[in-house]
Amino acid sequence: MKLGDLVKYTDDCCLAFDTVPEDVLIFSGYGIIIDCDGLSLKEAYECEVVCVYWSKLGTQWEAVEYLEVISES
Repeated sequence: MKLGDLVKYTDDCCLAFDTVPEDVLIFSGYGIIIDCDGLSLKEAYECEVVCVYWSKLGTQWEAVEYLEVISES
């Protein structure tokens, strides 16, 4: 994952929290990675937490393991 990637929550993440992936997508929308905790672009490839701007939720910090890349920047 890197800055500018389009992401959504993984299906496994949704199912782990007993929610339907389609409902989560309707609630949160898609997100764009906007920050990697102040790391440089090169270092950001290995970060574990990223800041995501969600189309419906706004800005939130998310664990990389909960996210799936839909489109790379």
